[in-house]
Amino acid sequence: MLCKDSSTAQNSNKYRMLVHSQDGNGANFFGKAANLHSDAGAAKKFEKQSSAMCKFNTFVDAVVEKKGNMWCIKDCKLRI
Repeated sequence: MLCKDSSTAQNSNKYRMLVHSQDGNGANFFGKAANLHSDAGAAKKFEKQSSAMCKFNTFVDAVVEKKGNMWCIKDCKLRI
């Protein structure tokens, strides 16, 4: 996910955000893990979330943590 904030609003710089659950951080960002091929309800929910995030000028409040040179989403849940 590429993100901008107030410090990068006037230039072309972006932050690269990583959503993964290796350490449990970000595990619930999109909701409970599910097989999107066999669970139609989960697939529809993910489609709604991802399409909302891909719209121009979408805001997501999330707590992030820097690990190495990447910013990882931590302990947040996407509510759309």
